[in-house]
Amino acid sequence: MNRRIPAALPFLFALALLAGGCAALQTGADPVVVRAEQSRSIAFLTFDTFLKFEHDNRALLAGTPEIHAAAEHIRVNGPKWIDDLTALIANYKTNRTPENKANLATGLAVLNTALVMAEKYLAEASRKKG
Repeated sequence: MNRRIPAALPFLFALALLAGGCAALQTGADPVVVRAEQSRSIAFLTFDTFLKFEHDNRALLAGTPEIHAAAEHIRVNGPKWIDDLTALIANYKTNRTPENKANLATGLAVLNTALVMAEKYLAEASRKKG
């Protein structure tokens, strides 16, 4: 039997993970690092879900070029944004200076902006599919 995972399921998982991120941190955990790592995981999952959904439904989404443009933008830049954030996290963990913290915050803001875009267009595309 071939069961398909609903396109929204990984997105809902990401939301659950994000909601869980509001829980108390473990003793000694650095909230800057924890939130950055959570955001990186959520972004990866959301980007993957959005790009797969857009790819699998191109014919249906042909009348919405902004969704395809957003998907292409994430396809080209998403891996770099995630890699950059990973490097910034590692750099901050090694040397927790205010400058490295600010750089990490900037990298996180870039990734979160793309995450919001992917969530917006994934929701819009899912509505089109019905």
